[in-house]
Amino acid sequence: MEWLSPDTQEIKDWLLMEGYENDIMGEYSALTCVKKSGLPERLREKSLTKVEFASASKLIRYLLSEGPVDGNEPTRY
Repeated sequence: MEWLSPDTQEIKDWLLMEGYENDIMGEYSALTCVKKSGLPERLREKSLTKVEFASASKLIRYLLSEGPVDGNEPTRY
């Protein structure tokens, strides 16, 4: 994922729809997929189909997960 260049819309769509699906955990690749798929821009433009929105929801859920990715630990006060 890290080395994949999102040079075409087809690659960006794949990252949004399937790029985070793996045999380990979606949390590991979610942030990369969000950034490289252009999800923030798509959300601002409100240009997602229902299927794309469902995938975006999965990605956001992975981003909000509190593990196992470094830096996702809950803040302790």
